[in-house]
Amino acid sequence: MFSRTINPFSDEEDIGMGVRILIADNHELVRSAMSQLIRNVGWEVCGPVSDGKAAIETALALQPDLVILDYRMPDRGPPRPKRKLD
Repeated sequence: MFSRTINPFSDEEDIGMGVRILIADNHELVRSAMSQLIRNVGWEVCGPVSDGKAAIETALALQPDLVILDYRMPDRGPPRPKRKLD
C-alpha cells in the first residue's frame, strides 16, 4: 500500500518534507496535540479521525505515508482497522 521509504537519520535537508500522516484516536486532546507536533516538524496531517471506520475510509481514500492508530478506540468493528489496511 505504501510506496515511499523515509530515512529519518538522513542528512538531507528536505527529509520528510511532504510526509502525510493520518491520526486516528478517539480522544480530541490526543489528536490535537499530535497534530500540532506533527505540523511543527513540517509534516502534513491529512485527516485526524475519531473512530475505526473513519480511519479505514480516510486511509484508503487519502493513502497517507503513515497511520497513527489508537488500538483501543471505539467503532473498530471486525476486522480491526490494521487488518483492513494491510
